[in-house]
Amino acid sequence: MKALQFVESIPRYLITKAAGAIYRPAFWGPLAMLRYREVPEPTLPGPHWVKVKTRYGGICGSDVRTVLLQDSPTLSVFTSFPFTLGHENVGVIAEVGPAVKGLKEGDRVVVEPLLPCATRGIGEPCEFCRRGEFALCQNFAAGQLAPGLGIGYCTTTGGSWGPYFVAHQSQVLAVPEHVSDENAIMIDA
Repeated sequence: MKALQFVESIPRYLITKAAGAIYRPAFWGPLAMLRYREVPEPTLPGPHWVKVKTRYGGICGSDVRTVLLQDSPTLSVFTSFPFTLGHENVGVIAEVGPAVKGLKEGDRVVVEPLLPCATRGIGEPCEFCRRGEFALCQNFAAGQLAPGLGIGYCTTTGGSWGPYFVAHQSQVLAVPEHVSDENAIMIDA
């Protein structure tokens, strides 16, 4: 499958950053960090996971800042490379892990992108996850997944700028029938 991926390359970063300062299209040109390329389809990392076929992948301000090299994921311990961008999403469940409850193939869903303790298979959640403050999780670089703050910044999960990505059942929300895909993408679960 083909997807838009952000690759790790210090030479590309330096060239794109310098060229982009005088010629903005350098950020998505042939030497850019953003590449449209063949990638493996993500597989379910565990029994409580689903595979989602992307219908819409949104473009968030953080995506734009990543492409324009205004945020520096290369310096972050909360990113794994290469990663398929896209954390705002709407899709249809294409595969269900054997332990998933309440979700089935064909369900239209949006996915909360954060990858806190529960998604990483960490048995004893950190103090923030215990309080439901998942954005402050202390384990974004630990557990059974590659480092990544969320879907779209983690090599294990893929992202919605590709045809498929995977999500833990705790992240998945069914979209009511009366809500269109165009409106559902705005949920940013």
